[in-house]
Amino acid sequence: MTMKLKRQTLNHIPTVKISGSVSGKDAMVLSDELRAVCESDSSRVVVDLSETVNMDSSAMGVFIYWWKNLKQQSRRLVLFNPRCAVLEMLETTNLDKLISVIDSAEKLSTG
Repeated sequence: MTMKLKRQTLNHIPTVKISGSVSGKDAMVLSDELRAVCESDSSRVVVDLSETVNMDSSAMGVFIYWWKNLKQQSRRLVLFNPRCAVLEMLETTNLDKLISVIDSAEKLSTG
């Protein structure tokens, strides 16, 4: 399943929604989309993973890059509602310890 990206807002927070699978060839496109969303002045940027079927290490590399970039600006990257397979990958690599993973819009509002 090919990766599709959509810019939107979730609880007034700039968001990139990823649908499908993210592989190495998609990393630059994903990074460019996050760059555009990060141009906002919001304290948080959300990546909606609710329709992401799977991803490889290149996607995780993009998340780490933007997590560091935003952290230097005292801002946060938030991964929202990952599916089971994606969440398992985040947990296996301990990426969920670096980057906030939130599973509900209510938590997003308070976090």
